[in-house]
Amino acid sequence: MWNKGHFRCDLFAKHHKSQHETKWKEYVGLSASDRASFFTATAMPYVGTLPAVFEGERPIEFVISAPIVQVIIDDLLFHPDDVAENSEKRRRALAVFELKNDYYHITEKNPSRFQLAVRFMARGASFRMLSGLLGDTLISDMQTTCPKVADTRWLSMFSVVDWLWANGFCVREHMKATGATCNPNLVWWVFLGAMREVAKAANKVFVSLQGHEKLVQQQHERFVDLYTEVMDDTGVIGPLATEEINNLDQELHEVSGSFAISHGKAATCINGLGVWVCDQFPMLPTEQQSSVIRAVARLCVVSCNNIYPLIENRSESVPVNPKALVSTPMPDFAALVAKHHDRLMPFVGEAGIYKIGEEFKDLRDYYRTNKAFRQQLDTFDRPLAHFDEQ
Repeated sequence: MWNKGHFRCDLFAKHHKSQHETKWKEYVGLSASDRASFFTATAMPYVGTLPAVFEGERPIEFVISAPIVQVIIDDLLFHPDDVAENSEKRRRALAVFELKNDYYHITEKNPSRFQLAVRFMARGASFRMLSGLLGDTLISDMQTTCPKVADTRWLSMFSVVDWLWANGFCVREHMKATGATCNPNLVWWVFLGAMREVAKAANKVFVSLQGHEKLVQQQHERFVDLYTEVMDDTGVIGPLATEEINNLDQELHEVSGSFAISHGKAATCINGLGVWVCDQFPMLPTEQQSSVIRAVARLCVVSCNNIYPLIENRSESVPVNPKALVSTPMPDFAALVAKHHDRLMPFVGEAGIYKIGEEFKDLRDYYRTNKAFRQQLDTFDRPLAHFDEQ
Protein backbone atom coordinates (compact mmCIF):
# COMPACT_ATOMS: atom_id res chain seq x y z
CA MET A 1 0.00 0.00 0.00
CA TRP A 2 1.08 3.61 -0.61
CA ASN A 3 1.38 4.38 3.11
CA LYS A 4 3.44 1.25 3.90
CA GLY A 5 6.44 2.15 1.79
CA HIS A 6 7.54 0.74 -1.53
CA PHE A 7 9.43 -2.52 -2.12
CA ARG A 8 12.59 -0.82 -3.36
CA CYS A 9 15.75 -2.46 -4.73
CA ASP A 10 17.70 -1.33 -1.69
CA LEU A 11 15.31 -3.38 0.46
CA PHE A 12 15.90 -6.67 -1.39
CA ALA A 13 18.67 -7.81 0.96
CA LYS A 14 16.60 -6.95 4.02
CA HIS A 15 13.65 -8.92 2.67
CA HIS A 16 15.74 -11.99 1.86
CA LYS A 17 17.45 -11.97 5.25
CA SER A 18 14.14 -11.87 7.10
CA GLN A 19 11.98 -14.08 4.85
CA HIS A 20 14.44 -16.49 3.19
CA GLU A 21 17.29 -16.68 5.67
CA THR A 22 18.58 -20.17 4.77
CA LYS A 23 18.51 -19.71 1.01
CA TRP A 24 19.95 -16.19 1.30
CA LYS A 25 22.99 -17.46 3.20
CA GLU A 26 23.47 -20.12 0.54
CA TYR A 27 23.20 -17.53 -2.24
CA VAL A 28 25.61 -14.91 -0.85
CA GLY A 29 28.31 -17.56 -0.48
CA LEU A 30 28.30 -18.41 -4.19
CA SER A 31 30.61 -17.12 -6.91
CA ALA A 32 29.30 -14.85 -9.65
CA SER A 33 28.99 -17.71 -12.15
CA ASP A 34 27.16 -19.93 -9.64
CA ARG A 35 24.76 -17.12 -8.79
CA ALA A 36 23.79 -16.84 -12.46
CA SER A 37 22.45 -20.40 -12.44
CA PHE A 38 21.19 -20.44 -8.85
CA PHE A 39 17.52 -20.01 -9.73
CA THR A 40 17.47 -22.47 -12.64
CA ALA A 41 19.87 -25.18 -11.48
CA THR A 42 17.23 -26.88 -9.34
CA ALA A 43 14.14 -27.90 -11.26
CA MET A 44 10.78 -27.13 -9.73
CA PRO A 45 9.16 -30.23 -8.17
CA TYR A 46 6.43 -31.62 -10.37
CA VAL A 47 3.80 -30.98 -7.69
CA GLY A 48 4.51 -27.27 -8.05
CA THR A 49 4.00 -27.13 -11.79
CA LEU A 50 0.92 -26.16 -13.76
CA PRO A 51 0.28 -29.70 -15.10
CA ALA A 52 0.22 -31.04 -11.54
CA VAL A 53 -2.42 -28.46 -10.62
CA PHE A 54 -4.55 -29.34 -13.63
CA GLU A 55 -4.44 -33.11 -13.35
CA GLY A 56 -7.11 -34.74 -11.25
CA GLU A 57 -9.78 -32.25 -12.31
CA ARG A 58 -13.14 -33.60 -13.32
CA PRO A 59 -14.07 -32.86 -16.95
CA ILE A 60 -16.96 -30.56 -17.81
CA GLU A 61 -19.37 -30.90 -20.72
CA PHE A 62 -20.82 -28.12 -22.87
CA VAL A 63 -24.10 -28.54 -24.77
CA ILE A 64 -24.38 -26.29 -27.84
CA SER A 65 -27.27 -25.76 -30.26
CA ALA A 66 -26.64 -27.27 -33.68
CA PRO A 67 -27.00 -23.97 -35.64
CA ILE A 68 -24.18 -22.41 -33.62
CA VAL A 69 -21.78 -25.11 -34.78
CA GLN A 70 -23.14 -25.68 -38.28
CA VAL A 71 -23.74 -22.04 -39.26
CA ILE A 72 -21.69 -19.70 -37.11
CA ILE A 73 -18.59 -21.85 -36.65
CA ASP A 74 -18.56 -24.08 -39.74
CA ASP A 75 -19.76 -21.59 -42.36
CA LEU A 76 -17.88 -18.65 -40.86
CA LEU A 77 -14.49 -20.33 -40.51
CA PHE A 78 -14.72 -22.78 -43.41
CA HIS A 79 -16.49 -21.20 -46.35
CA PRO A 80 -17.40 -23.77 -49.04
CA ASP A 81 -15.66 -21.67 -51.70
CA ASP A 82 -12.39 -21.72 -49.76
CA VAL A 83 -12.28 -25.08 -47.97
CA ALA A 84 -13.55 -28.41 -49.27
CA GLU A 85 -16.22 -30.09 -47.18
CA ASN A 86 -14.08 -33.16 -46.60
CA SER A 87 -10.76 -31.34 -46.06
CA GLU A 88 -8.46 -32.53 -43.29
CA LYS A 89 -8.25 -29.05 -41.72
CA ARG A 90 -12.03 -28.79 -41.42
CA ARG A 91 -12.37 -32.34 -40.12
CA ARG A 92 -9.80 -31.80 -37.37
CA ALA A 93 -11.32 -28.47 -36.30
CA LEU A 94 -14.83 -29.91 -35.94
CA ALA A 95 -13.75 -33.22 -34.43
CA VAL A 96 -14.31 -31.91 -30.88
CA PHE A 97 -18.04 -31.50 -31.53
CA GLU A 98 -20.15 -34.63 -31.01
CA LEU A 99 -23.73 -34.52 -32.30
CA LYS A 100 -26.36 -35.95 -29.91
CA ASN A 101 -30.10 -35.39 -30.43
CA ASP A 102 -29.82 -32.11 -32.36
CA TYR A 103 -27.25 -30.73 -29.93
CA TYR A 104 -23.48 -30.75 -30.08
CA HIS A 105 -21.57 -31.85 -26.99
CA ILE A 106 -17.99 -30.89 -26.09
CA THR A 107 -16.08 -32.50 -23.23
CA GLU A 108 -13.28 -30.40 -21.74
CA LYS A 109 -10.90 -32.56 -19.74
CA ASN A 110 -9.09 -29.63 -18.10
CA PRO A 111 -11.56 -26.95 -16.96
CA SER A 112 -8.89 -24.76 -15.33
CA ARG A 113 -6.77 -24.72 -18.44
CA PHE A 114 -9.85 -23.92 -20.54
CA GLN A 115 -10.83 -21.03 -18.26
CA LEU A 116 -7.25 -19.75 -18.34
CA ALA A 117 -7.35 -19.80 -22.14
CA VAL A 118 -10.66 -17.91 -22.15
CA ARG A 119 -9.21 -15.21 -19.88
CA PHE A 120 -6.16 -14.81 -22.12
CA MET A 121 -8.35 -14.42 -25.21
CA ALA A 122 -10.73 -12.06 -23.40
CA ARG A 123 -7.76 -9.74 -22.89
CA GLY A 124 -6.95 -9.74 -26.60
CA ALA A 125 -4.60 -12.71 -27.02
CA SER A 126 -4.78 -14.39 -30.42
CA PHE A 127 -4.91 -18.15 -30.92
CA ARG A 128 -1.18 -18.14 -31.72
CA MET A 129 -0.33 -16.02 -28.68
CA LEU A 130 -2.47 -18.27 -26.50
CA SER A 131 -0.66 -21.37 -27.72
CA GLY A 132 2.66 -19.73 -26.97
CA LEU A 133 1.62 -18.60 -23.48
CA LEU A 134 0.48 -22.09 -22.50
CA GLY A 135 3.50 -23.66 -24.17
CA ASP A 136 5.86 -21.45 -22.16
CA THR A 137 4.73 -23.29 -19.04
CA LEU A 138 6.12 -26.60 -20.30
CA ILE A 139 9.36 -24.96 -21.43
CA SER A 140 9.75 -23.30 -18.04
CA ASP A 141 9.19 -26.61 -16.25
CA MET A 142 11.71 -28.58 -18.33
CA GLN A 143 14.28 -25.78 -18.83
CA THR A 144 14.78 -27.03 -22.40
CA THR A 145 13.14 -26.96 -25.81
CA CYS A 146 12.94 -29.59 -28.50
CA PRO A 147 15.47 -29.13 -31.34
CA LYS A 148 13.96 -28.04 -34.63
CA VAL A 149 14.04 -30.42 -37.57
CA ALA A 150 15.84 -28.01 -39.87
CA ASP A 151 16.36 -30.70 -42.49
CA THR A 152 16.16 -34.46 -42.91
CA ARG A 153 19.84 -35.15 -42.31
CA TRP A 154 20.52 -38.03 -39.95
CA LEU A 155 22.14 -35.88 -37.25
CA SER A 156 19.23 -33.43 -37.22
CA MET A 157 16.64 -36.20 -36.95
CA PHE A 158 18.61 -37.97 -34.22
CA SER A 159 18.81 -34.82 -32.08
CA VAL A 160 14.99 -34.61 -32.08
CA VAL A 161 14.54 -38.30 -31.25
CA ASP A 162 17.13 -38.09 -28.47
CA TRP A 163 15.49 -34.99 -26.96
CA LEU A 164 12.01 -36.54 -26.99
CA TRP A 165 13.25 -39.67 -25.25
CA ALA A 166 15.31 -37.76 -22.65
CA ASN A 167 12.36 -35.47 -21.80
CA GLY A 168 9.66 -38.08 -22.32
CA PHE A 169 8.27 -37.91 -18.79
CA CYS A 170 7.62 -34.16 -18.86
CA VAL A 171 6.24 -34.30 -22.41
CA ARG A 172 3.85 -37.15 -21.55
CA GLU A 173 2.64 -35.47 -18.37
CA HIS A 174 2.09 -32.17 -20.16
CA MET A 175 0.10 -33.77 -22.96
CA LYS A 176 -1.93 -35.73 -20.45
CA ALA A 177 -2.69 -32.61 -18.42
CA THR A 178 -3.61 -30.50 -21.44
CA GLY A 179 -5.69 -33.22 -23.07
CA ALA A 180 -3.74 -32.93 -26.32
CA THR A 181 -5.38 -34.85 -29.16
CA CYS A 182 -1.95 -35.60 -30.64
CA ASN A 183 -0.74 -37.38 -27.49
CA PRO A 184 1.25 -40.44 -28.69
CA ASN A 185 0.41 -43.79 -27.12
CA LEU A 186 2.77 -46.24 -25.43
CA VAL A 187 3.37 -48.11 -28.69
CA TRP A 188 4.77 -44.93 -30.25
CA TRP A 189 7.10 -44.26 -27.31
CA VAL A 190 8.47 -47.81 -27.23
CA PHE A 191 9.25 -47.73 -30.94
CA LEU A 192 10.84 -44.28 -30.52
CA GLY A 193 13.14 -45.72 -27.85
CA ALA A 194 14.16 -48.63 -30.07
CA MET A 195 14.81 -46.29 -32.98
CA ARG A 196 16.93 -44.08 -30.72
CA GLU A 197 19.18 -47.01 -29.78
CA VAL A 198 19.91 -47.85 -33.41
CA ALA A 199 20.28 -44.16 -34.30
CA LYS A 200 22.67 -43.58 -31.41
CA ALA A 201 25.10 -46.17 -32.78
CA ALA A 202 24.81 -44.76 -36.30
CA ASN A 203 25.19 -41.19 -35.05
CA LYS A 204 28.64 -41.92 -33.59
CA VAL A 205 29.81 -43.23 -36.94
CA PHE A 206 28.42 -40.33 -38.97
CA VAL A 207 30.01 -37.79 -36.62
CA SER A 208 33.39 -39.54 -36.90
CA LEU A 209 33.17 -39.47 -40.71
CA GLN A 210 32.68 -35.70 -40.91
CA GLY A 211 35.61 -33.66 -42.18
CA HIS A 212 38.38 -34.63 -44.58
CA GLU A 213 40.83 -36.54 -42.39
CA LYS A 214 39.43 -40.07 -42.68
CA LEU A 215 40.91 -42.42 -45.25
CA VAL A 216 38.70 -44.78 -47.21
CA GLN A 217 40.06 -47.71 -45.20
CA GLN A 218 39.10 -45.94 -41.99
CA GLN A 219 35.62 -45.25 -43.31
CA HIS A 220 35.31 -48.97 -43.95
CA GLU A 221 36.41 -49.70 -40.38
CA ARG A 222 33.77 -47.32 -38.99
CA PHE A 223 31.00 -49.06 -40.93
CA VAL A 224 32.29 -52.45 -39.78
CA ASP A 225 32.15 -51.22 -36.17
CA LEU A 226 28.58 -49.96 -36.69
CA TYR A 227 27.53 -53.23 -38.30
CA THR A 228 29.08 -55.27 -35.47
CA GLU A 229 27.57 -53.10 -32.72
CA VAL A 230 24.04 -53.24 -34.13
CA MET A 231 24.31 -57.00 -34.70
CA ASP A 232 25.56 -57.62 -31.14
CA ASP A 233 23.07 -55.30 -29.44
CA THR A 234 19.98 -56.51 -31.31
CA GLY A 235 20.67 -60.21 -31.84
CA VAL A 236 20.32 -60.04 -35.63
CA ILE A 237 21.91 -63.01 -37.43
CA GLY A 238 23.41 -63.01 -40.92
CA PRO A 239 24.29 -62.86 -43.67
CA LEU A 240 22.48 -66.17 -44.21
CA ALA A 241 22.20 -68.35 -47.26
CA THR A 242 18.82 -68.70 -48.95
CA GLU A 243 18.44 -72.23 -47.59
CA GLU A 244 19.10 -71.02 -44.04
CA ILE A 245 16.50 -68.27 -44.43
CA ASN A 246 13.93 -70.77 -45.71
CA ASN A 247 14.54 -73.05 -42.71
CA LEU A 248 13.59 -70.30 -40.23
CA ASP A 249 10.13 -70.23 -38.68
CA GLN A 250 8.61 -67.23 -40.46
CA GLU A 251 6.04 -66.80 -37.68
CA LEU A 252 8.79 -66.23 -35.10
CA HIS A 253 11.31 -64.29 -37.18
CA GLU A 254 11.55 -61.11 -39.23
CA VAL A 255 13.67 -61.34 -42.38
CA SER A 256 15.23 -58.65 -44.56
CA GLY A 257 17.54 -59.71 -47.37
CA SER A 258 20.00 -62.22 -45.96
CA PHE A 259 19.48 -61.16 -42.33
CA ALA A 260 16.98 -62.31 -39.71
CA ILE A 261 16.04 -61.72 -36.07
CA SER A 262 13.79 -63.71 -33.78
CA HIS A 263 10.87 -62.06 -32.03
CA GLY A 264 12.38 -63.20 -28.73
CA LYS A 265 15.54 -61.18 -29.38
CA ALA A 266 13.43 -58.14 -30.30
CA ALA A 267 11.50 -58.49 -27.02
CA THR A 268 14.84 -58.53 -25.18
CA CYS A 269 15.81 -55.29 -26.95
CA ILE A 270 12.55 -53.68 -25.83
CA ASN A 271 13.06 -54.70 -22.20
CA GLY A 272 16.52 -53.15 -22.36
CA LEU A 273 15.16 -49.69 -23.15
CA GLY A 274 14.70 -48.77 -19.49
CA VAL A 275 12.73 -49.23 -16.29
CA TRP A 276 9.73 -47.24 -17.54
CA VAL A 277 9.36 -49.49 -20.60
CA CYS A 278 9.71 -52.63 -18.45
CA ASP A 279 6.88 -51.36 -16.23
CA GLN A 280 4.55 -50.13 -18.97
CA PHE A 281 5.05 -52.59 -21.83
CA PRO A 282 3.37 -55.59 -20.09
CA MET A 283 0.24 -53.45 -19.62
CA LEU A 284 -0.38 -53.39 -23.37
CA PRO A 285 -2.85 -55.92 -24.79
CA THR A 286 -1.17 -59.06 -26.09
CA GLU A 287 -1.97 -58.15 -29.68
CA GLN A 288 -0.33 -54.72 -29.34
CA GLN A 289 2.72 -56.25 -27.65
CA SER A 290 3.16 -58.61 -30.59
CA SER A 291 2.75 -55.73 -33.03
CA VAL A 292 5.45 -53.67 -31.28
CA ILE A 293 7.82 -56.63 -31.09
CA ARG A 294 7.43 -57.27 -34.82
CA ALA A 295 7.96 -53.57 -35.60
CA VAL A 296 11.13 -53.36 -33.49
CA ALA A 297 12.40 -56.61 -35.00
CA ARG A 298 11.78 -55.18 -38.45
CA LEU A 299 13.66 -51.99 -37.55
CA CYS A 300 16.71 -53.95 -36.37
CA VAL A 301 16.91 -56.41 -39.26
CA VAL A 302 16.35 -53.77 -41.95
CA SER A 303 19.08 -51.61 -40.38
CA CYS A 304 21.61 -54.45 -40.56
CA ASN A 305 20.58 -55.36 -44.09
CA ASN A 306 21.13 -51.74 -45.21
CA ILE A 307 24.46 -51.31 -43.39
CA TYR A 308 25.99 -54.50 -44.80
CA PRO A 309 26.21 -53.27 -48.44
CA LEU A 310 28.20 -50.26 -47.22
CA ILE A 311 30.84 -52.66 -45.92
CA GLU A 312 30.90 -54.64 -49.16
CA ASN A 313 31.16 -51.51 -51.32
CA ARG A 314 33.93 -50.04 -49.19
CA SER A 315 35.96 -53.28 -49.28
CA GLU A 316 35.93 -53.11 -53.09
CA SER A 317 37.23 -49.53 -53.26
CA VAL A 318 40.42 -48.59 -55.06
CA PRO A 319 43.48 -48.70 -52.72
CA VAL A 320 44.31 -45.20 -51.49
CA ASN A 321 47.49 -45.98 -49.60
CA PRO A 322 50.09 -44.40 -51.96
CA LYS A 323 52.26 -47.51 -52.23
CA ALA A 324 49.25 -49.83 -52.56
CA LEU A 325 47.73 -47.66 -55.28
CA VAL A 326 50.83 -47.44 -57.45
CA SER A 327 51.47 -51.19 -57.01
CA THR A 328 48.01 -52.17 -58.29
CA PRO A 329 48.30 -54.18 -61.53
CA MET A 330 46.71 -52.49 -64.52
CA PRO A 331 44.18 -55.34 -65.13
CA ASP A 332 42.99 -55.09 -61.50
CA PHE A 333 42.64 -51.31 -61.76
CA ALA A 334 40.76 -51.65 -65.06
CA ALA A 335 38.39 -54.17 -63.47
CA LEU A 336 37.66 -51.76 -60.62
CA VAL A 337 36.98 -48.90 -63.03
CA ALA A 338 34.66 -51.12 -65.07
CA LYS A 339 32.82 -52.20 -61.92
CA HIS A 340 32.13 -48.58 -60.94
CA HIS A 341 31.59 -47.34 -64.50
CA ASP A 342 27.92 -46.43 -63.98
CA ARG A 343 28.72 -44.50 -60.80
CA LEU A 344 31.49 -42.51 -62.50
CA MET A 345 29.56 -41.61 -65.64
CA PRO A 346 27.33 -38.83 -64.13
CA PHE A 347 30.42 -37.05 -62.76
CA VAL A 348 33.21 -37.43 -65.34
CA GLY A 349 31.68 -39.06 -68.45
CA GLU A 350 33.47 -41.37 -70.86
CA ALA A 351 36.24 -38.85 -71.51
CA GLY A 352 36.90 -38.53 -67.79
CA ILE A 353 37.00 -42.31 -67.32
CA TYR A 354 39.53 -42.56 -70.16
CA LYS A 355 41.60 -39.81 -68.52
CA ILE A 356 41.60 -41.69 -65.19
CA GLY A 357 43.17 -44.69 -66.94
CA GLU A 358 45.82 -42.56 -68.65
CA GLU A 359 46.73 -40.74 -65.42
CA PHE A 360 47.04 -44.04 -63.58
CA LYS A 361 49.40 -45.31 -66.30
CA ASP A 362 51.48 -42.11 -66.04
CA LEU A 363 51.65 -42.56 -62.25
CA ARG A 364 52.93 -46.13 -62.56
CA ASP A 365 55.50 -45.11 -65.21
CA TYR A 366 56.76 -42.19 -63.12
CA TYR A 367 57.04 -44.43 -60.06
CA ARG A 368 59.08 -46.95 -62.10
CA THR A 369 61.45 -44.42 -63.69
CA ASN A 370 61.90 -41.77 -60.97
CA LYS A 371 64.00 -43.07 -58.07
CA ALA A 372 63.35 -40.13 -55.70
CA PHE A 373 59.58 -40.35 -56.24
CA ARG A 374 59.68 -44.12 -55.76
CA GLN A 375 61.58 -43.82 -52.48
CA GLN A 376 59.15 -41.18 -51.23
CA LEU A 377 56.07 -43.31 -51.95
CA ASP A 378 57.67 -46.40 -50.47
CA THR A 379 57.76 -44.65 -47.07
CA PHE A 380 53.94 -44.67 -47.02
CA ASP A 381 53.65 -48.46 -47.14
CA ARG A 382 51.75 -48.55 -43.83
CA PRO A 383 48.27 -47.73 -42.44
CA LEU A 384 47.73 -44.01 -41.88
CA ALA A 385 45.68 -42.38 -39.13
CA HIS A 386 44.74 -39.39 -41.30
CA PHE A 387 45.87 -37.43 -44.33
CA ASP A 388 48.14 -35.14 -42.29
CA GLU A 389 50.61 -38.02 -41.96
CA GLN A 390 51.29 -38.04 -45.71
